[in-house]
Amino acid sequence: MKKSVYRDKVLVKNKVILIHVPKVAGTAIFKSLNIKRTVHFHLTDYEREDPAKFQEFFKIGFVRNPWDRLVSAFFYLKKGGMKNKYDRYMQNKLSPFNSFHDFVYALDRNNHFKNKIMNEIHFKPQYLYLINTNGELDMDYIGSYENLEEGFKILKARLNKPEAVLNKFNLSNHKPYWKYYDEKMIKIVGDMYQKDIELFNYEFPFNRLL
Repeated sequence: MKKSVYRDKVLVKNKVILIHVPKVAGTAIFKSLNIKRTVHFHLTDYEREDPAKFQEFFKIGFVRNPWDRLVSAFFYLKKGGMKNKYDRYMQNKLSPFNSFHDFVYALDRNNHFKNKIMNEIHFKPQYLYLINTNGELDMDYIGSYENLEEGFKILKARLNKPEAVLNKFNLSNHKPYWKYYDEKMIKIVGDMYQKDIELFNYEFPFNRLL
């Protein structure tokens, strides 16, 4: 029997759907709330399984600046991620690239490779996790990685966990993301994630390059 996507007792009891978009502090959020980390389900998985619950539950998720998220995902997977089978597969897939620069320029040169990469869990556009079966954003709250505490307060209130404190996990040791980009790379990634950028009002911090 297939396991339900409505599997966490704390979330179900409090009628909350928490969408875990990859590389948007999901591990920190789940661990800080003492909730078992879930698969990266899409919003549509919940809608299709139980439309009544889907309509009733409070739907919350978090997003991140796409230029930042891509850097984070690249270095995370280059190190093998969580060392599971899929992350090892992705580590092998990224092994030909000695730098983030080489990776982004390869995406630009090879559309087939780019399309395959953008269909992988950690590189998939974020809006795809947050839309319903009609292709519409259907969330009650979308928080941001850049202002995580604000969204975390809303989530812990919904889950009746006022004592929860947001801790940091999976900390990276790479440089600030904007230092990995030249002007062409900014455009390449901006074009790849244009819909995320428009929907969630992101921009590249050009002032950091001065």
